[in-house]
Amino acid sequence: MLEKSQDIFTKKRYLACLVCISILMILVSFVSFGVADNGDFTRYFGYYVERPLGMAVNWPPHGTEEWKARFFLEPVRFWDEAKTQSVTIPWFTSAHITWQIGKWLNNAVRGDGVVDILLISFPLLTIHILSYLYLCKFSLRNTSSSSPIILLSFLFSDGLFIAYYNSFFAEGLAFLCTLIVTGVFAVHLYRPVPNGNFRIYVWICLGLTLLICISKRQYAYFLCISLIYATYLYLTDKKSKFRLARGIGAFVLFSLATIASLWLGRSGNPQELAAARVTSYHSIYYGILTHSSAPEQLLEKLNLPASSKPLIGSPAFNEQSMALIEQQSNLSLRLVFRAILHEPKAYARLLLANSQFLGDFSSELGLVFGKQKGSIPPMLHPLSYYFTSIRGTAIIILTVISGLYLVFRAALNKRENSGIAYFFVMIYFSVCVLDIVGTTFDGKQEVSKHLLLGSLHSLALITVSIFIMLQDCYHYAYKGLRAQTRS
Repeated sequence: MLEKSQDIFTKKRYLACLVCISILMILVSFVSFGVADNGDFTRYFGYYVERPLGMAVNWPPHGTEEWKARFFLEPVRFWDEAKTQSVTIPWFTSAHITWQIGKWLNNAVRGDGVVDILLISFPLLTIHILSYLYLCKFSLRNTSSSSPIILLSFLFSDGLFIAYYNSFFAEGLAFLCTLIVTGVFAVHLYRPVPNGNFRIYVWICLGLTLLICISKRQYAYFLCISLIYATYLYLTDKKSKFRLARGIGAFVLFSLATIASLWLGRSGNPQELAAARVTSYHSIYYGILTHSSAPEQLLEKLNLPASSKPLIGSPAFNEQSMALIEQQSNLSLRLVFRAILHEPKAYARLLLANSQFLGDFSSELGLVFGKQKGSIPPMLHPLSYYFTSIRGTAIIILTVISGLYLVFRAALNKRENSGIAYFFVMIYFSVCVLDIVGTTFDGKQEVSKHLLLGSLHSLALITVSIFIMLQDCYHYAYKGLRAQTRS
């Protein structure tokens, strides 16, 4: 009995060291890494900053060395505070919640008209660390395995995801919510008997999913994911007479909140309307038409000028393409759907081509403060680094195999938490598929960046499956060894 207590104490001591090392890695990544602006920051930062500190203008002349340094080479930490709210009309995003708290913190700490991006993102870091510690504590109390804490440490200490916190990219909040949801599922998958309050965690995950859904318009497909949550709430609420009403109510409330926030935040913003036409151009000219076997015929069917054929395969950011976008008022999402109906094979080829970027976390943008074209050392983002090296078909196959393993494992074991495994696989696999579909509505433009959330869900599904598989192998080997010893 004494030896067993000593073993438990030693195990907890090692796990405590692992948690401390992970938090140290998180803090090092937070103060060292960010993501350079590629021009998208101006969509969101109008309420907070005006331009990088020390620069005369926010947007230097196109193609100059100053322009390259401003937008691509390295992340900007210090900014001039916005003197007026009319610098730009910020696009709507749920990330404004944490950014605004960070702005209040910055004003309280500095108050000198300079905005420190680390203070803007400090609320995200705080939630990140507290969530990690809570999930580790929950795992230690409710599971007999140390695997969940090791798994959580790998996921939460990956420096690439933390780097996005130090930016005005809306993906930062989406990454944080995804990591928390993954942690909730992971620790409950390790429990032989699920927590009686797991439904409470499901409601929390549904709320986090809403924040993801309204963080960027491309994530509107999370409405479909909310339907999966609502179905789970309905199926597991066997005692209540109102379980159908609760399930439907959850989905309806989610839908209304999403539609209201998207419409209220985006109505009357001419920048968003212009951007929608650019993405439609990309989907057609930089996407479907590049895979079409008869592009001239498709242009004719879409009532687009035949003279625009030379623009096929070109992104929108050149004079000729922008002139076409101005002239063709019919460039819209409706036209994209028409193109898909006319050329389904070309769209399927575009879909297949974009799927090859699943698992690609590489970035052409600078990621290190104070260093041009700096990249994060592999040891500070091991998961995303090694997943990038096997992106594409291999990742797709691994994602499918990982999902099937968890499903068959749950079906064979028939534990009380089997439903959680089905639920987890369905959500994460659906996000991967829907995110790939979503990228096609911007053609081939920055596919890997637009597929980051799907790649994170794929990484999470594969990583959770591998850790559970290793634990299963250990248990079977340990049981076999004990049986041999007894005999």
